[in-house]
Amino acid sequence: MGGTNDFLQNVALGEKSMTFDADGNLSVDVSTFYGACHQMFKNLKTLFPSAEIVCLGTPYGRKVSAAHFTDPYGITNTQGLTSIMYGDAICDIAGMWGIRSFNIGRLLGINETNILDYSDGLHFNSEGSAIMANNLKNIFQSIRY
Repeated sequence: MGGTNDFLQNVALGEKSMTFDADGNLSVDVSTFYGACHQMFKNLKTLFPSAEIVCLGTPYGRKVSAAHFTDPYGITNTQGLTSIMYGDAICDIAGMWGIRSFNIGRLLGINETNILDYSDGLHFNSEGSAIMANNLKNIFQSIRY
């Protein structure tokens, strides 16, 4: 569920594109979210070339203590981004590397009206984990190669 900590730490998305130097080495800014995702997926594909890798985007979340965020509810960080936007971003980069991805923040039905029923704002409780597990089980069972 990549992106949660980046959302909390106000990491800039950066440039979505990836470039390679003359030697074929990936050339991205790993201090940005897009760049770090590119590097992570490159490393995973290099280390585990035959593995079936699945990326789960960030669940809906908010920072309950929003002292460093721009809105009092902790939904939008100082970059002007929500957790769902980080989920979309990591899924976009995963797709560029041929990695199947699901932004669970858009799939689970968890939102501002019910988030505290299923989490502390960021970390799922047992009910939230069950919702995620059931949704993912249904998704994976429906995939046919």
